Amino acid sequence: MTDGVSYARLEDNVAGMDCTTCGEKMDVKRKVNGPTGFAEAMAQKFHLHDRFSCPFREEMWHRQICKLTEAACKSPSKQIAGIMIAEALEIVESRQATKEVSKY
Repeated sequence: MTDGVSYARLEDNVAGMDCTTCGEKMDVKRKVNGPTGFAEAMAQKFHLHDRFSCPFREEMWHRQICKLTEAACKSPSKQIAGIMIAEALEIVESRQATKEVSKY
């Protein structure tokens, strides 16, 4: 699931990123020292990287889009997945959640 956070290696010189969930420009913190994934965190491995985060990632509508997209990808039904993606696209346009969803 995309949660509105992305990482880039310093050597990639990424000027900016758009959120894959809502399309907005992401905020960036440069030269962050830390892990960029679960395995690195468990191994306590740290390295410098740039951290991009969507300014709307904590908004209910943003979380709902993430959950709808994840559910659509996991759905065994093409029709149900299509309905979920259509609702996610409506939420991207309106910036209004259609249902309350959990952070988790």
